[in-house]
Amino acid sequence: MLFRSGLAIVGAVGGPFGLLGAYFAALPLFVVGFGVGREACAMAMAAAAVVIAAALSFEETLVFLGAQGLPAGLVVWLSLRTRAASGGAPEWSVSPGTVVAWLVGYGVAAFVVLVLSFAGEAGTAGLEAELATELNRAVMAVATGADPDRVEAVTAALARYFPAVVLASWTVMTSLNAVIGMRLAGRFLVRLRPEPAWSQLALPSGLMTAVAAASFLALVGRGTTAGFVGGNAALALCVPYVFMGFAVAHALAARVGPRRLVLWGLYVAVLLLGWPIVVMAALGFVEDWIGVRRRYAGPRSEDKT
Repeated sequence: MLFRSGLAIVGAVGGPFGLLGAYFAALPLFVVGFGVGREACAMAMAAAAVVIAAALSFEETLVFLGAQGLPAGLVVWLSLRTRAASGGAPEWSVSPGTVVAWLVGYGVAAFVVLVLSFAGEAGTAGLEAELATELNRAVMAVATGADPDRVEAVTAALARYFPAVVLASWTVMTSLNAVIGMRLAGRFLVRLRPEPAWSQLALPSGLMTAVAAASFLALVGRGTTAGFVGGNAALALCVPYVFMGFAVAHALAARVGPRRLVLWGLYVAVLLLGWPIVVMAALGFVEDWIGVRRRYAGPRSEDKT
């Protein structure tokens, strides 16, 4: 039931277009929010919820609001917050890096609530056991001739960190929707906030403490529900450091002649190989510790790439 409700919107549309529509379902909310305002974003979210409830069900409406509607509203609300500067003119009070940190925090908090809602179910493992059961069922439906014991062992191992994969994918999806929505708002409406220089992304200092705390919980609670929560939360909280690693790469690439070629090569390597994403996360952590851009990139002009 957990996965079937999450895929219901995709199935209602059908095929790859349903998947594409689900991936960019929050995009109109970002366009309206960044182009018209926070109140308009809330009204668009409410209208979308009514349409989904009428076309599908109340359960799918909750999935939309929790996974796309409310996160879009949170990002827009934080991004458009202002404060009075010394000269009297308003300035943006929340940096893009802080917005990303809040977004990941929202995802981790939702994951914890989901784990608590499964407490006492499926034995003592709760959500982890439910995930293993659903993954095992999905794999056996496709690989009908596979060894059941081996499939059960593999899916149990995958279930251990499956929530972190989902949270990472969701964070990237929501962030991509926000960036595209901001650009579309600037093209077709009146963008209420200038697009930040993404290569200058910086993260709040408290995020490192959160990663350390989650990692400690995963270590001391190994084999328990607490360790399950800590391990997945720690991995999900590393996603903003991947973003910062790419920001560092953009800043350093500006010092190289064939800048676009270098960046395209980096993104292609990440997409095809996968493992370079770990290098980008490590680069983000190093940047947070010693300031790679300050030391090696030097001063640079505004860059919105």
